[in-house]
Amino acid sequence: MRPAVAADEAPFYAEEFLNEESPGRMCHVASLCELSDGRLASVWYSGSAECAPDVTIEFASRAAGDGAAWSAPRTIVTRESASRESGRFVKAVGNPVVFADDRDRLWLLHSAILLGGHGGSSLDVATSDDGGATWGRRRRLTLSPFLNVSELARGRPVPLEGGGFAIPVYHELLGKFPEMLWLSAADSPSGLAWRKTRLAGGRSYLQPVVVPADAKNAVAFLRDRSRRRAVTMLRARDGRLHLVYSWQMKRIRHVTFNEAWLRAREAAR
Repeated sequence: MRPAVAADEAPFYAEEFLNEESPGRMCHVASLCELSDGRLASVWYSGSAECAPDVTIEFASRAAGDGAAWSAPRTIVTRESASRESGRFVKAVGNPVVFADDRDRLWLLHSAILLGGHGGSSLDVATSDDGGATWGRRRRLTLSPFLNVSELARGRPVPLEGGGFAIPVYHELLGKFPEMLWLSAADSPSGLAWRKTRLAGGRSYLQPVVVPADAKNAVAFLRDRSRRRAVTMLRARDGRLHLVYSWQMKRIRHVTFNEAWLRAREAAR
């Protein structure tokens, strides 16, 4: 549901960084979600280079309200922890996505690279019932019959009526293929139910972003393999818009604004 926005709301804009710059380490692929009380949670990966063994997944959170500060980032996934919990060798981790369900349980979906680069990755999922303070054991999703590799996530999940999520993902083996992962909790040994379907778009599109149009329809936007940087599409319950993105590949920047600020900028042109 689109939050109500007051027509006479004053323009608002703010920006801040989630982390300090660390020499020799890059930061990339930030993801953001909101809990029911207005808290924000964000994840991203940091390391010497993409797909490097020293890449870690970082987590930070922020209380609701203007002036609230982001918590100090902390590492929640490493190559070693992913290997230990999944019981298989993991070369590197990357591309994290965080989202919250209607019980305020946080979900973390991330790639676990088994060999080579991004094309050799599978997807792992873990959950937190305490706002990200602790995380349960991660589970591997089997999505591909061919070695279960070359699956990655990037876009923000869309909650489904009745529970579960539609998560835009993509496949990179022998081409670029946008897909949809349907994920929910279930009474099963893994505690999860999932399946995937392929979106239209041919062999050269990836990193789909899905925007609901109404209760039964949605629109997908696809990246065309260009090198343009991507940002992450969150509207909070109070109507404000939040973006997190890689700033010079060194820090994660958080920008907050409202529609009144957008209208004021448009009128000033």
